[in-house]
This record gives sequence, structure tokens and C-alpha cells, in this order.
Amino acid sequence: MGHLMALQPLSAQIRVDNTTRTLINADCSTECRISGDSVSRNSLNLFHSFERFSIREDARVIFSNPGVENILVRVTGNRRSQLRGALQVRGSANFFLINPNGIIFRDGAQLDINGTFVATTADSIAFGDRGEFSAINPETDTSLLTVQPSALRFPVGDHQNIRNQAFLNLGESASASLIFVGGSIQFEDAGEVSGSGNLVIKDGLLQLAAVSGEGDVEFNPSTQTVVVPDSMQQGEVQLSDVILNVGTGQLIIDAGQIRGDTAILSARGDSEDVGTIRLRASDRIVLMNGSISTSSSSLSSSRGEIVLEAGNDIQLRNSSILGRATQAGNGSQIEIRSEALILSNRSSITSQTDATGNAGEIFLDIREAIKLRNSLINSFSSSGALGNAGTINIDTESLQLDASAQISTSVFGNGGRGGNIFIQTNTLNLGDNSEIAASVTSSQPGGNITIDAGRIELDQTSRIEAETSSEGIGGNVTLRDVDFLLLRRGSFISARALTDGNGGNLNIDSDLIVAIPDQDNDLLANALDGAGGNIDIITNGIFGLEVRPSDAENITNDIDASSRFGVDGVVSINRLEVDPSQSLDDLPNDVVNVAGLIDESVCQATGSSEFVNVARGGVAPTQTEVLSTDAVWEDWRLTSVPEDPSSLPDNVASENEGEFSSLRFIEAQEWKVNDDGDIELVAPATDASSQRGWNQSLGCVS
Repeated sequence: MGHLMALQPLSAQIRVDNTTRTLINADCSTECRISGDSVSRNSLNLFHSFERFSIREDARVIFSNPGVENILVRVTGNRRSQLRGALQVRGSANFFLINPNGIIFRDGAQLDINGTFVATTADSIAFGDRGEFSAINPETDTSLLTVQPSALRFPVGDHQNIRNQAFLNLGESASASLIFVGGSIQFEDAGEVSGSGNLVIKDGLLQLAAVSGEGDVEFNPSTQTVVVPDSMQQGEVQLSDVILNVGTGQLIIDAGQIRGDTAILSARGDSEDVGTIRLRASDRIVLMNGSISTSSSSLSSSRGEIVLEAGNDIQLRNSSILGRATQAGNGSQIEIRSEALILSNRSSITSQTDATGNAGEIFLDIREAIKLRNSLINSFSSSGALGNAGTINIDTESLQLDASAQISTSVFGNGGRGGNIFIQTNTLNLGDNSEIAASVTSSQPGGNITIDAGRIELDQTSRIEAETSSEGIGGNVTLRDVDFLLLRRGSFISARALTDGNGGNLNIDSDLIVAIPDQDNDLLANALDGAGGNIDIITNGIFGLEVRPSDAENITNDIDASSRFGVDGVVSINRLEVDPSQSLDDLPNDVVNVAGLIDESVCQATGSSEFVNVARGGVAPTQTEVLSTDAVWEDWRLTSVPEDPSSLPDNVASENEGEFSSLRFIEAQEWKVNDDGDIELVAPATDASSQRGWNQSLGCVS
């Protein structure tokens, strides 16, 4: 073995456990060289096993590479690994460090690795169906592990953390990937460090994954990335006072919660690519006093991406997200998906172009609510730029802007076109001087604003406006499928031109439009020197607004498409009338013979009876109306009683049959008190059998 030995010097804090053929040089007080021949049969993987593995300050540990693709190191003892010095891997092999007790990169730690570096607190690494390299059960025959690593295995129970307090700069020539997978991941202030941040990669990958549940985290050897299954419970990633710069590479963070406090996450573009940043949290993402940004260069062929996804909410507090095109390349696309999105304290989501490249698009897919307070979402082309502003797409159940919040696209240069804004929501509320705006100062057409909303409320000088302040044409404002539109306290909707340009068009389709009287709430498509735009309103009712020229000095609510020195626009208000027939049922057309519905044998009826009258006609007169002389009345009453002797008692039918045949009932005409004091009804002595009262019922003999 020469100068190599299987015992570790205490100064290096490294001790082998003799489960692999790992060798360390005798004197490693400042530089430790580690080698061995525990390789898989096909020489794909090299394995090392230690009872403890840490690197003290100012020391360097160098792993030899006999020509393998992967070097795997496990710690089987009960101490965490603390790296204060340098870790170097010769050649281009990937390096895996496995310690279930935890891993800490202290201030002063360095990585000198050309391949992928994986640090994990998993119990073992799986190799497909060939077995696993375990820090808990180290008896596996490593020679059989002849395939690429396939997964990091986490058992039931708590998983230890990975902390980084070091400045890890992989160098300008490095294209390495760093992957940290543990119970939680913490990147903290490294103290007095030089350079541009806590971690710098030229064009590789930085991936942080926090897992707190049981399961396998897949390792993809082709992409050199890990995939956390959706069913696996996730931990927390904390970023405090750090700078993470991945160059043209990728920054991927997977966790249950991602919290950044004074954290700067950045990627940039070169002659070929633009870096991407992806944050995915099963619960929430919170950024405070920090930023996420990408920037393209002159010849970048890809535009890059910034993607944030959360199962619950995403919060930005005094923080920014920026996709920037600095030269000919296009700006990065920004995508945000979550249950809720909250921006406060001057936070921003911005796509920007400073040159000939176009600003990127912004997509917000927020299931429940977006709340902006003293914050903005915007896409713009800066002064001197020739690129176009980007498009903003928002889809959410509720959108609320407050305290001078803004959603806007702007062109400040002379050549760029305005960006469009598309919003789909159920409720839109703008308050306290907030705005949704698309503006241009160039001769190019302005951007359009299209809003599909159930309810829109503007209050306290809030506004929706597409304006031009140059010779261009103002953008259009379109409000579609609105149930209720309310304007209060100096609010307005505008597609006007402020100088030489022509006003845009204002199109509103709302069931009900209400402006509180005498509060200077306006609908505008007017112009100064150019032509006024057109205003087209479709509604069931509009209240508190009148078509007339607006005046900055008045407090009336105006609808104005005029031009002070040019051609006036056209105001069209189409009131939809209610069709009463839409709520009425058709009556039957068949004529009913109502006389045939009455049984004239009333004296033979047994049980209860009904009287049903089915007919057509208008509304019956009220008790205060005079009866019409045109009314026709038909007497459906019976005019006689059937002469049926069988209905009489037997003695009457037999003894008085002849007499009964001539019997007629006569209506009583008066009453009197007899000698016994009883009241009797009497008929007149004359024959008045045919003079029956019209409203009297016939009697029946019983």
C-alpha cells in the first residue's frame, strides 16, 4: 500500500468504515488524496464508504478518478458532514455525497468539480432493479450496481437538513450541476465573501429539493436532474441574504414552502441561450426584499423563462420579478400559477426591453384571487428601445387593485408597439387611484385592453385607459359580458388621445351601468387635434351618465367621443328592451264547450263535485272598474228539475204519481211569522213558477 493507509488522520476528520476498499494518503493534514477500487463490474461506478466525513478549514480533499462516470460517497456513522475546506474531484465524474445525518457547507467551503455534484440526506441511492447503495444497510455488493443511479430513497420519519453558508463559485469555465436534496434546504449569509454571490454557475444547473415524507426522488441521468413525486410530502427551502446566479443555466427549487428574505436569484443570456428560473411549491412561495431576474444578450436564440408555481399562494413583499431584453434578444417569458397571488409594498412583475428585442409575455393563471397593493404588473419598451412591449394575460376569479396599484403596458421609445392586456375574471375592483393602462408615446399603435368580467367597480379616481400621447392611434378598451359596471368618485374608462393622435374605441357590453351622480365619472374616447374614437355601449340600463363634452373643471358624469380640433367620434348606446313574451307560456287554442262540462242531473250526484272553468281571455276587472256594456253573459244554470219518480219514497211514487208529475217548485218571494212564532217562506198566490231569481240555486226533492 506504500504511503496509503486505511486509517484516517484526525486532522482531516475523515474515517473509513472498511466496507469498501477506500484508501487515504498517510499525511492529509492539508491535502488528502482518496482512491480505491470498489467499482462496479462494468467500471461505471466507484464507491467509497466512511464512518465520518468532514473537511476542516484550509484543507483539501481530492478524489481520484480511475475513469468512471460516477463516484458515490456514503457516511454510515452518526455524525453530519461539515465542509469548511475544498472538495475536488479529478476528471469529469459526477459526485454523490450521502449522509442521512445532515450536511453543512461552512464559510470557506469550496467545490472544484466538473461533473454533477449531488448532496443528499437520503438513506440510500437506488440503481434500478440492481440494488441500492445504502448508508443504513451497507452490506450490498457494490460490484453488482452496474447501471446509472435512478433514485434517492427517503424512509419514513424526519429527514435531516442541508445548509449552505459558503460562497460556492464554480468558475467561468464550469458547466457543473449542483443538486441538494434533504429534509429542508437553507442558504444563508456567508459573511465576508468576495465575488458576485453565494453560488455562481456559468451554464449548469442548481436544483434544491426539500422532502419531508417517505418516497423515492427520481434521478434522471440524462438531464442530471431530480424529480420529486407529487404524492411525496415536501419540506421547506429558506434563502436568507444570498445571491444565486446560474448564468445561462437553470435554477430549480422544489419544496412545500419556499421563503426568500433579501435573496437575489438571477440568470443571464449569452450568444446562444438565456437561463431559466423555476420555483415550485406544494404550499406557498414568499419573497421579501429580494428579486428574481433574467436578461438576454445580443444574439440569444432562446428567450428564457421565469416560472413560479404554488399549491396555495404566492406573496411578494417589496420584491420584484423581471425578465429583461438588453440587446437584440427577446425578454424572458414570465408564468405564475397558484391559488392566490399577493403583491404589496412596491412589489413588481415586469417584462422589459431596452433595445431591438421584444419584451416577454406575462401569464398569470391564479385560480382564486389576485391582490395588488401599491404594486404593479407591467410590460414596457424603454426610452430609446425599438422592441415591442409584451402582452399581459390574467385569468383569475377575483382581481383587486388598491393604493395606486397598476397593471400596464407602455412604450416610451419611438419605434415599439404597445402591448395588449387580456383579463378574464368574475370580479374586478379598482380603488384608491389604481389603474389598468396601455399607453404609447410613439407613432405606433397603442396596446388594447380586453376585459371579460362579471362585475367591475372603479372607485377613488381609478381608471381603465388605453391612451396615446403622440401621433399614433390610441388602443381600444373592450369590456365584455359584464353584469354590473359601477363608477364612483372621479373614476373613468378611457381610450382617448392626449395630443396629435387619434382616440381609440371604447366598447362596453354590460347589463347595467351605474355612475354615482356629480362625482366626475366619465366614459371617454375623445381627442385634442386628432379624431375622436367611437364609443359603443350595449346595455339594459345606464344611469348617471350623459352624452356631452367632458371638462376637467366639471363634476358631471360624461360620455365623450368629441375632438377639440378634429373630427368627433360617434357615441352609440343600444338599450336592450325586455321582451315580456319570453316569460309567458302559450295558452291552448282549442275551444272548450263549457256547457258540456256541467252535469244537469244534479239531484243524482253522490259525493263531492267540482266546477272547472277553462277559457281564454284577459285580466279580470278589479272591484273599482266599471262593468263593460260589451260583456256577454250566458246562463248555464238548470231551468228545471228532472221528473224522476224513482227518487221519491215508495208511498209517494205509488199513491201520488199523477199528482207529482204536475208538481213544480216555485221560488219564495216573501216570508212571514205564523201563529206559532215560526218563520215561513211563501210564494205569491199567482202562478209564478217561471219567474225564478237568476242567482238562486235549484232545490232537490229528497
